[in-house]
Amino acid sequence: MRLRALRTPAAAPTHLNEPVRPRDHLRVPPTVGSGRVSPRATPVRHARPMATAADTVTANKQLAVRWLELISAGAVDELCAITAADWTMEGGPPDLPRGPAGIRALFATFGEITQTWQVHDVIGEEDRVAVRATNRCLQDSFLGVPAAGIEQVFTATFVFQILDGQVHRIWRNAADLQRLLQLGVRIQPPA
Repeated sequence: MRLRALRTPAAAPTHLNEPVRPRDHLRVPPTVGSGRVSPRATPVRHARPMATAADTVTANKQLAVRWLELISAGAVDELCAITAADWTMEGGPPDLPRGPAGIRALFATFGEITQTWQVHDVIGEEDRVAVRATNRCLQDSFLGVPAAGIEQVFTATFVFQILDGQVHRIWRNAADLQRLLQLGVRIQPPA
């Protein structure tokens, strides 16, 4: 591979060589109708830089982790605030309503629960974020199986679809069989 030097212009434009005066960043609007300049100077407002795709993916990843923190805290109202009206969940309880009503119905299925999510991996691309985590929980029952006093430890992977700071869809894949076995459920072959 051969490298070539880039040509540079003979001289830089003169306006780049001029010193910056202290008030160059201020704009002085004229006073209407007086023909004079107002003594008040206002700063020039620059447009805020647009978020890059990387910024959006980073924000989405943070929101997905925050989602699990809010689940652990039982913060239903905060979850509803970041849940889109068309939110759905695959792999959770059947027939959950869409949107924030679905979040409230999801929490109703938990009953009395204390839980903590430990996040292991967060991977994001475009509007999707995958989170792999471990849950430790205590609850009165799980899927109708008594669970009082038995800590359940299970892994789960969630894929979030996040658009404009709102969670629109979640695909959940959790080791619910692992939970049932921890509660003493035994699988018997058919007779």
